[in-house]
Amino acid sequence: MFINAVGAVTRERAQNFFTDDHIEHIVNAYEKFNDEPGFTRVATLEEIRAKDGNLSIPRYVAPQSFGTREERADYAANGLPDAVSAWLESSQQVRAALNGLLAGGPELRRKA
Repeated sequence: MFINAVGAVTRERAQNFFTDDHIEHIVNAYEKFNDEPGFTRVATLEEIRAKDGNLSIPRYVAPQSFGTREERADYAANGLPDAVSAWLESSQQVRAALNGLLAGGPELRRKA
């Protein structure tokens, strides 16, 4: 399964990140394991072989445009240290969620 979530980002201070809604959309798409035009594509091994094994996502699914949002962050008096701390905490939560998801089971091995 190929998921093209490049357009599903929020831009803040020259950095891109996924919001909780974006992460939920990605996880739901993964769990459904179906094609979603402009977002996901379940490819067969034959299709991948026909493309010389190239796993470049845009070869299988064109990007979907959620549009990026420019938001101004307010990090109070501590500014950057608070922002970095919040980012580190959220990245650990995402990593833990993805590890739990990927520990899933046989449905992960159904198709390429």
